[in-house]
Amino acid sequence: MNNELTLKIGSKNRKVLFQNGFYAHTVQSTRLHKHNCAEIHVVAKAQSALIVDGKAHTLSDGDIVLIPRETSHCFKSIDSRHKSAGFQVDYPFNRFAVKNVPRELTEEFLREIDLCAACGDYTRIAAYINLFCSYFFDDIALSAAPITDYSFLIEEFFSNRYSEDVHLKDLAETLHLSQRQTERLVIKHTGKPFRKELAAVRLQTAKFLLATTKMTPTAVCEYVGYKSYAGFFKAMKKLDK
Repeated sequence: MNNELTLKIGSKNRKVLFQNGFYAHTVQSTRLHKHNCAEIHVVAKAQSALIVDGKAHTLSDGDIVLIPRETSHCFKSIDSRHKSAGFQVDYPFNRFAVKNVPRELTEEFLREIDLCAACGDYTRIAAYINLFCSYFFDDIALSAAPITDYSFLIEEFFSNRYSEDVHLKDLAETLHLSQRQTERLVIKHTGKPFRKELAAVRLQTAKFLLATTKMTPTAVCEYVGYKSYAGFFKAMKKLDK
């Protein structure tokens, strides 16, 4: 389920974008990634570690986090009970911030998300989105509509799934389009066919990790999804030319 909420900040309409139940999850960690919009992340249960541009932050129950657009980050669960949710806001916010709200509010938010997933109507949690956004923005008004921005969905797919063994058909399923239509959209929005864009995202992430962390080339190779170090090395050599 992919949707967007339209909100008004000042005199301009902005979008709140979310996928698959607002990213509600109990996964142990996420891969290093970034978004084209600012992300608000809500921690409902247990602790997690947030890495933003190489700096670690410990998040606890009731924390809500604002991550600026185009900021590399990842989450690592500290407790197996961890559960959280996230959504993105099309707003030029450029400062990382953490706020704390009552834990009961964040837990109620995730329960409502589950109910929304069951009925397919996410407009019922608009009030929660309004409230969470109000900690960072003023003068917000909300309305809901399906996502029609394929460029957003394509960028999110590559940003979040670059380390997996994914294929064109996986993106086509996400967009609910044929593989032929999907390939045309990927070329339109990225300038490259699916496989070349996937390789480009992997290599750019690898280059960032090699420059900013102490990970070995072998570890980086595995992290970004390459099965063969020889293939990874060859691709990196081409990137540097």
